[in-house]
Amino acid sequence: MLDLALVSLPMCSSKKQSDNILPFAERMNFGLLSIATYVEQHGFSSNIYDPQCTTDDQALAGCMHWLESVRPKVVALSCISGFSYENLPRYSQKIREQFPDVLIVAGGQDHVGKIPETVLFECPAVDVVTGGEGEYVTLALLECVNRGNSVESLCSAFELTVRSGHELVKNTKHFSQYFDKLQPLDFRLYTDYERFPPSIEIARGCPFKCNFCSNGNRSYLKKSPLEVIDEVETVCGLYGTSDISFYFQTPLMKMTDPELRLLASEREKRALAFSWRSQTRIDTLHVEQLELLKRAGCGALDLGFESASPEMLLAMGKTKNPEQYIAKAEVLLKEAKRVGIILKLNILFYAGERTETLRETFEFLERNSNVIHSISAYPLLVFPGTYLEMKIEETLDSHGGAVCRDGQWVKRHIYPVDSSREWSYQRLSDFGVKLGKAFQTSNEYYAQRACGYYAPRSTYDDFMKYVDRAEDVFPFSMCDMEMYVHRKELGEMLAVGQSGFSRSSCMQLIVT
Repeated sequence: MLDLALVSLPMCSSKKQSDNILPFAERMNFGLLSIATYVEQHGFSSNIYDPQCTTDDQALAGCMHWLESVRPKVVALSCISGFSYENLPRYSQKIREQFPDVLIVAGGQDHVGKIPETVLFECPAVDVVTGGEGEYVTLALLECVNRGNSVESLCSAFELTVRSGHELVKNTKHFSQYFDKLQPLDFRLYTDYERFPPSIEIARGCPFKCNFCSNGNRSYLKKSPLEVIDEVETVCGLYGTSDISFYFQTPLMKMTDPELRLLASEREKRALAFSWRSQTRIDTLHVEQLELLKRAGCGALDLGFESASPEMLLAMGKTKNPEQYIAKAEVLLKEAKRVGIILKLNILFYAGERTETLRETFEFLERNSNVIHSISAYPLLVFPGTYLEMKIEETLDSHGGAVCRDGQWVKRHIYPVDSSREWSYQRLSDFGVKLGKAFQTSNEYYAQRACGYYAPRSTYDDFMKYVDRAEDVFPFSMCDMEMYVHRKELGEMLAVGQSGFSRSSCMQLIVT
């Protein structure tokens, strides 16, 4: 009998049409892996089941078969996104029917952990909803179950909401217990880990407080370079090669020059061929560090650029000096191309976005097109528990925009935004795809995603087999000439200010 079965709920819909087309674009749930590793270190057996990229019926049937084989005392369902939320009542009810006495816990600090009462109302089979980070509270739950004690007693010490008969017992102190020592992750606890690109957690927390983000609420904690390289070396041994690409997971990659030098020297000393990607910000990435990053094995960075509109940058709380921010981005792009690091610019269409603000971002991209490798652009979604959730309506009112609270979005508990009177959520979604087609080719798109996003041993030929079936939904062009045509069309459209608006567009679903 297994003490703890952890299930990563699959997405039943996706943010972008291209998200779930590629079966080798699976992402490891490293939060679950950290929980599993931690409870194993304290004497409890655990294992993770992750049914990504299978059909709904296959995923649920496979999960139930796996649970039957391990017979757990506690089942923890991870729902880290509203795009997985519709599977929570479905999976929990099926588990309750098959295992009437098992404790069912739901977690996911950036989604279900923010709406515990709603979850317990909509998912009658769920017993407990955890908020915040999961390591300490999961261990406490296992110890409680092992002793035969009531889990309600934990509510005074942890961010928990517990079903007790017809009542809910919850922590009223509004605090989270943050994990204070990042650990090497035990990949062997992740069923079929070899099919996923390896992810290791190098840091948690973010000192910045962007209005749209939920990551800026805890202090910054990171592993040392030696801890990182030791963990990488162990994982390379499990995968049977060091010629592999890692995702270094963190809301904010922030390494000093001495740390990068140590990482680079240890990588060379140990003759490891791995590459890696991570994510960071314009204002924390120093131009002088790019050569050090390359030496340390960095192949790509997801850069939270967001916009080249000073108005939008100020509105989202990204910077207090937009002109300096935009100028630095241009310098970083040029130097990254020179040293051979892919920078993927993440662009967010924010509340109040209009043709003139979009034109500013487009003109930045056009001006720097010779040094831009990859972009990813998408409109705003409002997530529970963010600053934006409380303040967005007043911003939208002045521009004729709205938060869409219709149809399936209500069931997901995430809400798309019509940014202004002329730019609806759906129109901005389409614009984001077109923007990608205007500034990157299929070769560039594959090159950046093959670094840390795609499963080991997947190839460009594998990639193209799926692209050929749904070329229109991918945010890239097939060749330079096609890219230039898209760029010209976008420039002309923004120059004349063509517009269109449909409130019903927010109800359109992308079902996988």
